[in-house]
Amino acid sequence: MWGRDRLQPNTDKTFWPWNRKKKSSTNFPRKPPLVIFTLWFLCILSIAVDVLYPQKTFTPQRGSSVQLSCEAYYDYEKCGLLHVVWHNTSPQYSKKSTELTDPRKYFTAVNETVDEGNIRHRQVVTEILNLRPEDDGRYQCMAKCDNGEEAMGHFITIRVRGGTVMISL
Repeated sequence: MWGRDRLQPNTDKTFWPWNRKKKSSTNFPRKPPLVIFTLWFLCILSIAVDVLYPQKTFTPQRGSSVQLSCEAYYDYEKCGLLHVVWHNTSPQYSKKSTELTDPRKYFTAVNETVDEGNIRHRQVVTEILNLRPEDDGRYQCMAKCDNGEEAMGHFITIRVRGGTVMISL
C-alpha cells in the first residue's frame, strides 16, 4: 500500500495552485489593453474623441480594391454628433483633403456600439473600388464632433501597381 511509488514527488504541474490556469468568470472576450487605455484616456483627461488604427502601406494591383478601416472612440455627452470619414490627403488633388464619399468609387460601412457609460465606439470601413494610378497617395481617417473638436489618425499610403494598360487591336 505504501509502496515506493507513493513516496515520489508529485510531478504534475497542475497539482500546485499557482500553476493552474484560472477559468474566466465570463464567456465574453476580454478587451485589448489599447481599448481599455483609450476609454480611460477619454474619461480621465476630458478628451471628447480619439481615432485609432495602425499605420500601413498598401501596394494593390490596378483594378483591385482596398479596405481602409478606422475606429473612433468618443464621449457622446462631450462630443455630441460625430462625423467620421476617410480623406485623401495627397497634394495632387488640392491643398485641402478630399472626403471619400462618391458612391461610384467608394463603399463605406459604419458600425457603432456603446462601450461604457457615454463612451461610444464607431468603426468606419471604406473600400476604394477599381483602383487606378490616380488613387496613389496618402489617406487619413478624420473625426469631428459637433463642438468642433477633431481627431485624426495615422497616414495610410496606397501605391497602385500596374499603372499602364496595353490594348491590342
